[in-house]
Amino acid sequence: MEENGKNFSFTFYFTIIKNNKLNIDIDKTDSFIRLYKSATLTSTDIIRADPSYNNTPWFSDVSIVMEITDDTTTYATDHGICFGKVLLLGEIFVNNLHNITFAMVKWYDYSEQDNEDLEICGCPRLKLLKDYDIVPLDSIEQAVHIIPRFHKKINF
Repeated sequence: MEENGKNFSFTFYFTIIKNNKLNIDIDKTDSFIRLYKSATLTSTDIIRADPSYNNTPWFSDVSIVMEITDDTTTYATDHGICFGKVLLLGEIFVNNLHNITFAMVKWYDYSEQDNEDLEICGCPRLKLLKDYDIVPLDSIEQAVHIIPRFHKKINF
């Protein structure tokens, strides 16, 4: 997996799981990944990553609770919340014993443009980045509505 988000490898993700979270041996024959088109959050919001929901693509915008550590201090958050667009939903089953639900999200960042306010009616101005990451599904707080600015290409 590259830092710029262009390549993604589930082998990399399994290595992180094995080294950091689960001290188990991963058997390739008993481990698999299941992908979903939708998921229900603890807030009862339904989020989607579906390229053909009623013949229309639907990729939900979400708010994600960031765990504050020394490594994440460079992220600009809105009171500890970051925003992203869900690209993929799934679950990793390891040895038919452990499962990890995840979402691949494409990140929004704050849009800083000359002569424009950083917020409109208390909502931050955002721009869609090219970067994406895998986050635990439990870190997604809720679905959000990000209003497009039709006269801008990637700004919201």
